Amino acid sequence: YHIMIVREQTPDVRRTLEILDQIIELGPDTIERVERDAARRRSFVPVTVRDNLTWDEVARVGVNAPDLPGLIIDAGRSRDYPEGPHLAHTLGYVAAVSEKELTGDPLLELPGFTIGKSGVEKVYDLALRGTAGTSQVEVNALGRVIRELEREEGDSGNTVVMTLDLELQRYTNQRLSDQESAAAVVMDIHNGEVLALSSHPAYDPNAFTNGISHKLWNSLVNNPYAPLSNKAVNGTYAPGSTFKMCVALAGLEAGIISPNQKFFCNGHLDLGNARFHCWKRGGHGWMNMHDSIKHSCDVYYYEISQKIGIDRIAAMANKLGLGEDTGI
Repeated sequence: YHIMIVREQTPDVRRTLEILDQIIELGPDTIERVERDAARRRSFVPVTVRDNLTWDEVARVGVNAPDLPGLIIDAGRSRDYPEGPHLAHTLGYVAAVSEKELTGDPLLELPGFTIGKSGVEKVYDLALRGTAGTSQVEVNALGRVIRELEREEGDSGNTVVMTLDLELQRYTNQRLSDQESAAAVVMDIHNGEVLALSSHPAYDPNAFTNGISHKLWNSLVNNPYAPLSNKAVNGTYAPGSTFKMCVALAGLEAGIISPNQKFFCNGHLDLGNARFHCWKRGGHGWMNMHDSIKHSCDVYYYEISQKIGIDRIAAMANKLGLGEDTGI
């Protein structure tokens, strides 16, 4: 349940809120926020005062209704995320519309209206939202509904089907759970479908649906391991050995190396006073391109990189989309 106030139905918004504060605790910050929101919005638009009222609070407000003109108690809905943190970064969450997000659309001004704030919820917000319905009602002097005059049903939003494998997603999260900070993506190499996408640490999106507490919000934004950030898609990291294919492609495209050309790996390469080791300290011996990929030989790529040059390698990386927006 949530409680709202309609400015045009109360002679004094602050006085009504002060009386309400004696019945169910609001606090000065809430009173100031409601006053500010009520003044900014059209007089007939309800402004949410408090969400998640208990049965006891609803009863106390109801008993004192004659002294609280303009107040409305309504049963609302909230999004539930049964998987909690497991899908937090992928699904994202919905929350109340902020002042900055108001666009003039009257739908966004409705009390309790939520929009996607991150993840799939944000990207597909309009598709998931559907079309709003309307209801015209007659109310008495206290703002109580007497009867419904007219109703127009809305349309449900569309269904978004994802490629995630829930069991694989849970397993991926579990494997990352003992790390301070980590990310993982599992893809089907045949069609590019994302089967699991995990970023650790995560957060519980259910904490946002009805308004997150200042204490919890501060703990999330001040966490050095950034639980609100989806490291799997927002972070930039050294690609590791997967970049070897990019170097090989750059060399083949330029005609500088051939697949059968061999280089000897003795376990390291000396450049000036610096020594760069292969992961296999004893070396791999003679390696062609196929063998170098099969065994992930570092020295092979140290050697061909010098012949190819950084500009050709960078150009191939750009062709492969490295550093580009993935659209996820």
